[in-house]
Amino acid sequence: MSEKQNGQFLMAAKAGDEHAFASLVRVYQDRVYSLAYYMTKNHHDAEDVAQEVFLKIWRALPSYRGENEPDAWIMKIAKNACYDFLKSRRQVEPLEREIDGEVVERPLADPDPDSNPPEAAVLSEQRDEVAKALLRLPPEQREILTLRYVDGLSYEQLARVMSLGMGTVKSKLWRAKKALKNILQNGNISE
Repeated sequence: MSEKQNGQFLMAAKAGDEHAFASLVRVYQDRVYSLAYYMTKNHHDAEDVAQEVFLKIWRALPSYRGENEPDAWIMKIAKNACYDFLKSRRQVEPLEREIDGEVVERPLADPDPDSNPPEAAVLSEQRDEVAKALLRLPPEQREILTLRYVDGLSYEQLARVMSLGMGTVKSKLWRAKKALKNILQNGNISE
């Protein structure tokens, strides 16, 4: 979907069109969930936060004036909802849990194993390593990397979503990539 179409959906939803709002939810649900998952580190919490994000968007529609791009406006609401959730929780969710005496890892997204099983196994292992390394980063670094590389936001969109100047976005992104690379190269993935 184009930014222009998303803007049209947003304006139609503002006018009370529930079908347009449903279309917005379909367009943004994966991106919002993805950000929430990387911020909360938990599937159920990410679902709760994503649901809260869309409630906040619905409530904020009357104040939307079309000045900001829909992507930036929606992802800023999502980012703020994640921070609100983390502030209210003030605890760290481990990568593993003990269930009935057995250590179980939290599931992470896997590639399609039917396409090429050996390649899928390598990709899955690499994703697990990157996901674990991301969890070792401070929330702000994890957020900027997720918004840029998972959600695909441009530098301009990052600046609007994070309420930062362009130079600050670039330096924070550079520092976050450097920190992630350091964790991955040094093998400091597990705590």
